[in-house]
Amino acid sequence: MTELDTNGFEKENPTHFVQVIELRLARDGNLKQEFLSGFKSHISNETHFKQSLLPLEGEGYGGDSLCRLLLKVYCIQRDILRTLFGILGTLSVDEEFCRIIFQNTAVSLSIFCIENIRTLLYWKMYPN
Repeated sequence: MTELDTNGFEKENPTHFVQVIELRLARDGNLKQEFLSGFKSHISNETHFKQSLLPLEGEGYGGDSLCRLLLKVYCIQRDILRTLFGILGTLSVDEEFCRIIFQNTAVSLSIFCIENIRTLLYWKMYPN
């Protein structure tokens, strides 16, 4: 039997976390906007922003950070990227912080570009 945490997520199972977030936010536009607003507010604090980029504790996370996990949630991927890059311009960053940011966004940015190419090709092949 799988052990759940207090929020109903399987402990140390990032795939389950991403799937549940995707399902909940994709179904409810208001919840999605509330989630994104809360996330933006949370990472507007420089300390919280840096913590959200650090690897999560626990064996099951494979070095993923909160931001990296959220970038795997397709329905909010664009919004999370915009928020992260928007916050970057307002913070004072050092070399170590830049390295952490790059590690968190490089792979996700590549995935984001590939997904958008797929979407554009789909629209071109099947217009309305």
